[in-house]
Amino acid sequence: GGPGAGGGAGGGDFVGRRAELATVLQRLDAAAGGGGGAVVLVGGEAGIGKTRLAEEVAAAARDRGTTVVWSRCADEAAAPALWPWTQVLRALGVPPPPVTGAGGSDSGRAELFDRIAGALMAAAADDPLLVVLDDLHGADPLSLHLLRFLVGRLPAAPIVLVATLRESAEERTDALVHTLAELARERAVTRLALDGLRDEEVRELLVGRGLEDPRLADDLGRRTEGNPFFLVELVELMRSERGRGAPDLPASVRDVLERRLGRLPADTRGLLTLAAVIGREFPLDVLEAAAQLDPEQLATLLEPAVITGVVVEQGSGWVWRFSHELVREAIAASTTRMQRARLHRRIAEALEELPGRDRLDALAHHSYLAGPFMAPGAALRYALAAADAARERFAHVTAAEHLTRAVELVDASADGAGDVHALLVALGRDRRAAGDLTGAQAALSRAIALAVQLGDTDGAAEAASVFGGVTLWNWRAYATSDPAVIARLDALLAVTTAPARRAELLGTLACELCYTERRPEGMAAAREAAAIARELGDVPLLGRVLNNVYLAGWVPGGEAERRAVLDESLGLVGAGLPPHTEAVARLHRGALAMRFGELDVARADLARAAQLSTELGLVELRAQVSYQEAGHATLRGEWDLAEKHADEAYALQRHTSLWGARWCRMVQRMTIRRGQGRLGEVVAELVDGTVGEFAGLRPLALLALAELGEEAEARRLLARSPMELPVDWSTDFLLCAWGEVAAALGSPDPARLRHDLRGQVDELVVAGTANACWGSVQGVLGRLAARAGDPVAARAHLDAAVRVDTALGAVPWAERARRSLDAVT
Repeated sequence: GGPGAGGGAGGGDFVGRRAELATVLQRLDAAAGGGGGAVVLVGGEAGIGKTRLAEEVAAAARDRGTTVVWSRCADEAAAPALWPWTQVLRALGVPPPPVTGAGGSDSGRAELFDRIAGALMAAAADDPLLVVLDDLHGADPLSLHLLRFLVGRLPAAPIVLVATLRESAEERTDALVHTLAELARERAVTRLALDGLRDEEVRELLVGRGLEDPRLADDLGRRTEGNPFFLVELVELMRSERGRGAPDLPASVRDVLERRLGRLPADTRGLLTLAAVIGREFPLDVLEAAAQLDPEQLATLLEPAVITGVVVEQGSGWVWRFSHELVREAIAASTTRMQRARLHRRIAEALEELPGRDRLDALAHHSYLAGPFMAPGAALRYALAAADAARERFAHVTAAEHLTRAVELVDASADGAGDVHALLVALGRDRRAAGDLTGAQAALSRAIALAVQLGDTDGAAEAASVFGGVTLWNWRAYATSDPAVIARLDALLAVTTAPARRAELLGTLACELCYTERRPEGMAAAREAAAIARELGDVPLLGRVLNNVYLAGWVPGGEAERRAVLDESLGLVGAGLPPHTEAVARLHRGALAMRFGELDVARADLARAAQLSTELGLVELRAQVSYQEAGHATLRGEWDLAEKHADEAYALQRHTSLWGARWCRMVQRMTIRRGQGRLGEVVAELVDGTVGEFAGLRPLALLALAELGEEAEARRLLARSPMELPVDWSTDFLLCAWGEVAAALGSPDPARLRHDLRGQVDELVVAGTANACWGSVQGVLGRLAARAGDPVAARAHLDAAVRVDTALGAVPWAERARRSLDAVT
């Protein structure tokens, strides 16, 4: 059989495994260079990618001029002795020697092995030889004996043997165990154990198949433990069903799992059915109470599952865990919905009798899934209690999951519309806190509609005002607005007189008007909201509406008011300001302080925000902390550290529905690659990405082209898309970027940009919430003056840039200014 005959997962996909591939190729290169041969054993569970790695090795070997032969060990009883080696010899064009009698005497076996070894040596006389033995766990004892024999000959020949094998206990014959023990003592033998793909590798695999949803990637990665075969099979089933939701188990995956489960005793499978309904992990006390068995009985029944690797012990406590989520799913799927519901009731009743408030999540889960078999009202009661407990520990994702079920349960009761409204508002808040802004909008929109239907004006106002909660930037997609939402807020303000509710609505309206012609009106509304909150002495409300003032006033020229708002907000720390509001205010002030070169303030605010984001556990905050840490690293020219933080931030934000991840990603990648002298790696991405939604970032693409020496292409691109400058939070950074373009290309008009940038002369070039920094604006002005033919002004600006950047520790930007100064001089 050729490559792939072993059923390797992934087809054309090859993600991860780079280190393992490099290891095997190093052995191959060493053999080709006269360093002697080697054996590489690639182990792992079914579908983990052993055959796929061997295929990649084989392809690379052929590219190196290596002869490659492939065989598969058949585990059928009828397969003849030495079958895998017979395939190898035939592939090399060598008639296989007769095996008859080889196992009867040592001399006969030695002679046979000598002839096969000689044939392999002869095949490797001109070119190195790679032999792949796929599914070594299926090899007959004589074939394994020959493998042990050949290891002693490899140091004298440029031959590399790659053998794949499954690691599960039920796949290991006594002969295989003996062979592996002997090979472990040989210096020429390397053992590689493949685990599941890492999270980023799962995402890479899915993107290669047209699925870019990070939440889907996380779900499938969790269910499959990163097993490539299971991943690909699930993805292909989704594609065939034209859906993106989590699919049921495909028959191909079910077959693999049933093979393992089918070897377990019936009583063990019965217990595992209950365990599978408990969850991926099942503690001893819960299983004991639900199964009504003592620990000794449980241990006896679980032992076969542990030995075969279906179940593994979790940590040092008395907790077990299914080796794969898919194993658990396969077992649970063998029951009917009615059977599962009854088992959920048994588990819920067991949990009710066990101590500990930390079991609320599980109790709510099983009570809900028990359906009609649970006592009336129990599922709703536990869902609400679990949501409250989750919110107390800032687990807003979990709280939202419980509230979603609570809404469903109340809906099913056909009454209690007011209760549904309250639940929907709470659900909207939790989803928003969890970063699920799309889900929050859906819940709150329904709450508003329900309140209007009930004639509850205050209820509608309460739901509508959630959209104006504290945040780093507007939750709505960049440069968009919703006329229907604005009209609803206008209508509610016309009839709302309660001061606190009115302040909330005014602040929310201010944020909704940011990208409309009514922005000045929105700013006035935010200021009015702050005045109301001050008069009320309501610290949490004041912190919220001051955040609204900041966002509504985030335009050029509003820096003084924005700084005053932040200082006022942070002056309330210790007087009742919520920790989340403090964290957001510190990130805003840190970004503004960096822009004005106040790095001590910026670093202190970032450190406190980082501490708060860890305590609160909010993904949105953790992402923003990483963005800002990357920005500080770009100022200092610590490019590897900047990239680490930028990657962290991007991965975190993609777990939310908050817009802007790609905007930050492009700015940071361009900045980092520019600093590393590797702009060529991102120029295509910048050119392609600055169309449509991110057209405002076009100067980054133009600057990259210009600095790569592709000025003609940059000019053509500029002619097709002349300078556009939005008036919002991005203006100051983009104005500097256009200044660099004008200095490099002479267009847009350098004189105009010099004039427009004069107001920023004492600032640093800072992007957004400080996710990148390009040093002093003086450097940009100096290069513009040089392009405009004003060497005196150019030297003055560039001298200032060197001084400022050097004083701030911005070494690469000081060096850039110094090079520009040398060019002028």
